[in-house]
Amino acid sequence: MKNPPQIRRFSLALLAAACLFSHSLFAAEEPRLLNIKDVAPGIVVDMRYATADNFTGKVLYPAAECLLCEPAARRLANVQLKLQARGLGLKVWDCYRPVSVQKKLWDIMPDPRYVADPKSGSRHNRGA
Repeated sequence: MKNPPQIRRFSLALLAAACLFSHSLFAAEEPRLLNIKDVAPGIVVDMRYATADNFTGKVLYPAAECLLCEPAARRLANVQLKLQARGLGLKVWDCYRPVSVQKKLWDIMPDPRYVADPKSGSRHNRGA
């Protein structure tokens, strides 16, 4: 059995690849967003921006739902299945982020090291 930190790094690498691939697929159109719990019910969802337990101390999302573009959601579901077979699983803290929330985050922390400038957006704004 692999070392858990190695599995986490592998999972993060797969997620990054899904994000990059998803963005290129949907560059000209809006992505179809899926609720990750509908695709992979075993993934733990802990949407911190739907609570005050985040760096802003404010509730920024009206619901604690993880929405992702379809390719990213399907890839995470595949990773989740593989991890479950080893007694492990994924946990997500943030997914699709509306640009309106991106602007609020930028107003609080206008530093590109921590928050993407809403002028250019982020992968979160594309559900990736």
